[in-house]
Amino acid sequence: MSETIVNHSGWLTKQGAFVRSWKRRWFVQRGATISYFRNQGDSEPAGVIDLESCQVHHATRKTGKRNALELVTADRNFYMYADSSEEMEQWIKSINEVRSLSSSADSVATPTLQLHVKGMMCERCSHHVKRALLKSPGVDEVAVDHEEETVMITGKPDVSEILARLEEAGFVPSVS
Repeated sequence: MSETIVNHSGWLTKQGAFVRSWKRRWFVQRGATISYFRNQGDSEPAGVIDLESCQVHHATRKTGKRNALELVTADRNFYMYADSSEEMEQWIKSINEVRSLSSSADSVATPTLQLHVKGMMCERCSHHVKRALLKSPGVDEVAVDHEEETVMITGKPDVSEILARLEEAGFVPSVS
């Protein structure tokens, strides 16, 4: 484990990647990573989340759990909830502080494109859209919200190619 200073730590209940059951885990944020452990004293993490290219959102409506948050990474969406709204807000603040530090270290701001995409009905559709768009040249990050039918693309993509990829995948995109 890294000797980097701990930015934040505490218990969160996380949804599993495959079984989708909820398990209480000890989370430790050190710099731009969060490690989670089965028990507080464990030396080896059960998993590690890279925060540099992630987005964090409130997710109570998506999960049906109070004090829930969603970490969106290029590989996966992580869902977890805190014991209180104060703890949830502390986690979101801590994660966003690291993200703003890493983005302010970039000398050039990366443009963002927002699209409205009709036809996304579920989380599976979101993953399908995200995978299709991440294959496009110039796309650095993709955040998808199927409930709001929005897609945020960070980078310098060819907009006509993005729209064509989404149409090929069976969705109806428009630039917001």
